[in-house]
Amino acid sequence: MLTFDLHLDLAMNALWHDRDLLLSLEESRRSEAGMEGKSRGKGTVTLPEMRRGHVGLCVATVLGRVQRGEGFGRGYRTHEIAYGITQGMLAYYRQLERMGALRMIRTSTGMRAAADGWERAVAGGADGADGAGERAQAGQPPIGFVLGTEGADCIVEPAQLELWWADGLRAVSLVHYGVSKYAHGTGADGPQTPDGRDLLRAMTKWGRSWT
Repeated sequence: MLTFDLHLDLAMNALWHDRDLLLSLEESRRSEAGMEGKSRGKGTVTLPEMRRGHVGLCVATVLGRVQRGEGFGRGYRTHEIAYGITQGMLAYYRQLERMGALRMIRTSTGMRAAADGWERAVAGGADGADGAGERAQAGQPPIGFVLGTEGADCIVEPAQLELWWADGLRAVSLVHYGVSKYAHGTGADGPQTPDGRDLLRAMTKWGRSWT
């Protein structure tokens, strides 16, 4: 059975936690044994583990949030910095794509092709169920991913969405924790902002290109 996970912070886990997602889950946890910090030695997602669960498709996120107020976790000073951070996360996905571990999905046609390829692989028994690391899984199809954002602070302004679309971005979460340039999120009460409405209009325009 093919499973589509609609939100995975893969790049954040790799870059913030220095976690090798090409290891099996068991190998990843052993590599963090004795480390202090939240979730150390308790990771739940690696690419081989996704294969074991038949998660052949996902929305893989980039996350760079501008800090506004206390109590909302890691944030950056400006949208320009958030953009740079998330471009680094995109570079990580691109490297995994070059290695054949992931495949970016940019169109609905690409989505159907990725789903068909995964189902053929599962039918043929190439599902990684033995838990071996990704580097040992030669001949298996890449995991298909749609590039998404967690919050939209990495979009410096609505007009920049055109650049992000060219980079492969296809799913945008308008806001994350607190108040952003575009809307009010978790722990904050309020409406969309004028910039948020402009961003939604830009998303509608580019979304019509999803074919």
